[in-house]
Amino acid sequence: PLAGATTDGPRPIEVDCVTLAGSVGSHGIRRVDFIKMDVEGAELLALRGAAGLLGGPDPPLIQAELCDEHTG
Repeated sequence: PLAGATTDGPRPIEVDCVTLAGSVGSHGIRRVDFIKMDVEGAELLALRGAAGLLGGPDPPLIQAELCDEHTG
């Protein structure tokens, strides 16, 4: 069975979330050239979390799979 699944149905699990910019910074990554994004409807949230990377002088190339049902 999948993590978090039981015979009684799904149960909530907690996960830590960080922004892309925060993760890059905490790992000491100096430059990001490419971002592949498949976030099932959370595209705007992901882009907001990457604002620090995207607003720089040399922004990365982004490949994204978009989910029309959730983009409004």
